[in-house]
Amino acid sequence: MPDISDESSRRLSFIPGGNSSSSNIPTGSAVLTAFTVKESAEVGTNEFPISAVFPLPYGSYQSTEKLHLTDSDGHAVPAQFEVLNRWWSRDNSIRHVMVHFFPNVNAFDGSDSGSGIASYELVKSDSAQASVTNPVVITDNGPTITIDNQVIDLTIEKSPLRIITPAGELKSLFYDESDNLDQSFLHDMIDIDVEEDGPLRSIVRLSSRTVYTNPETVKHGWAMRIYAYANSPLVRVEFQLQNSAINSRFSAPLFFKGHHLRIETGSSVSSSQLRAD
Repeated sequence: MPDISDESSRRLSFIPGGNSSSSNIPTGSAVLTAFTVKESAEVGTNEFPISAVFPLPYGSYQSTEKLHLTDSDGHAVPAQFEVLNRWWSRDNSIRHVMVHFFPNVNAFDGSDSGSGIASYELVKSDSAQASVTNPVVITDNGPTITIDNQVIDLTIEKSPLRIITPAGELKSLFYDESDNLDQSFLHDMIDIDVEEDGPLRSIVRLSSRTVYTNPETVKHGWAMRIYAYANSPLVRVEFQLQNSAINSRFSAPLFFKGHHLRIETGSSVSSSQLRAD
């Protein structure tokens, strides 16, 4: 599992790349990389969010303003570009860029090796940047943070921490080795940061540090990221338990009986979508 607790995380803001999907990138634009997206679950995907990383030549780009994605018909695809690293010891131009976008891929047919594939291109173009349908908007109102894309909305109440979804309240239930319940979101010290603020994808990071008292008393730490996407009802949640206490030079293993992330609906169940990846 990747470590999602990096204390050096920073807030990222983006200008979307690409035009509306109904327009073409002008002729004369340069194709940097042609690539394909493969679907292997035999179910297809309709605007499911993915990310891809591309290297860029030394000295060519100081910003992502002229980078775009196009589909197999030459239509520009809305995308969000994130600079991963730069040629920092030379001219500080971009070395690798991560692109977040929502591809459409037909279902893979096991009898046809050429099925379930969609073609895209990373291109350089001077065309204008595009607006995004129902972009993600994060608003920090002081006591609360709201995440809204006109399709789904979430509310994070900071103190005490409550995460309210359209389906109900999200809770983190931790059972220690004696089977005693400790609700993660009721810890005293919880940090909340808007880590990524983009129109296609935004991330809110929440965390609470492990507290070591003695080998029999370790307050579990945790880190969580909430991902929201433009014009989509999908919400992704990453959660990680932690046992590396920083309030003590020496700590102890974190023994526990179980942990559950649960949405308490308090009402009848409505239709929903689930997908594992």
